[in-house]
Amino acid sequence: TEVRPLHVSPQWKSQSNVQIRDLSPAFIANQLTYYESILHKQLDFQELISNKGTTVSSITSWWNQVANWTSSCILVEPTAKAKKTVLKLFLSVAEQLVDQR
Repeated sequence: TEVRPLHVSPQWKSQSNVQIRDLSPAFIANQLTYYESILHKQLDFQELISNKGTTVSSITSWWNQVANWTSSCILVEPTAKAKKTVLKLFLSVAEQLVDQR
């Protein structure tokens, strides 16, 4: 089965008032874990050890998208204080992800 690429961008409409700061770190961590689990369930061991195949590429692409999304969320904030708030949010998300292990 070929893995379809996953997108990190939110699925709500652009006129929505939801902002990243409105979401809890636990919620974000749970969503990241959910999407990642879909990819990992499809991971073929032979593809993993050979570092080839669509699943390995999809997982690599996924984490590149997460990294780009995270940095964009921080950099789009208009003030240094707002940037710091979002950075702290993502540090809390990272802590939640570690706690989920």
